[in-house]
Amino acid sequence: MTSLETLYIGGCELPELPAIRAMTRLTSLTLLSGGALKELPCFEPLTPLRHLRLEYLTNLTRLPSSMSKLTGLRELRLYVYNKITELPSIVRIISLETLHIIMCDVLHETRLTNLTLDALHIENCGALRELPASIDALTALHTLTLRYLPNLKTLPASIVAHTALTAHPERLWAHRRAIVH
Repeated sequence: MTSLETLYIGGCELPELPAIRAMTRLTSLTLLSGGALKELPCFEPLTPLRHLRLEYLTNLTRLPSSMSKLTGLRELRLYVYNKITELPSIVRIISLETLHIIMCDVLHETRLTNLTLDALHIENCGALRELPASIDALTALHTLTLRYLPNLKTLPASIVAHTALTAHPERLWAHRRAIVH
């Protein structure tokens, strides 16, 4: 299986994943709906990996630190994580362009330093109270989606003034007024 480029595992109740370390040509990995999976394997040798989707892996409590070794990763999608409280390993993935954090109810803080994100999508994260101050450092950011964040009470003023966010600044203002009032 060393020549495998795309791996999609969905709807399986595997207690552990196959040895993906040997899949050195893997560019796209999707793990979907694996409630029995409690731990992810080491990602270290998967430098060609460009797209990683981790969705509905409800028993995961942390992401492996080896995710920081995914030097070619362009898109990361984290969807429905009830037990993960922080994302420590993504802060060192400097190639990351698009980050989706969706339905991570206990996610209290996101660390966004050292990232060259073009798009950031944070949706349905009920416990998120504020955006990290490090969002100011995302100078390449062009798309910012903030939806269904009931505890988010303010937006940093820098978001409205962010020079790369040129599309629809009036929507950002309207959203900011809606949150503040």
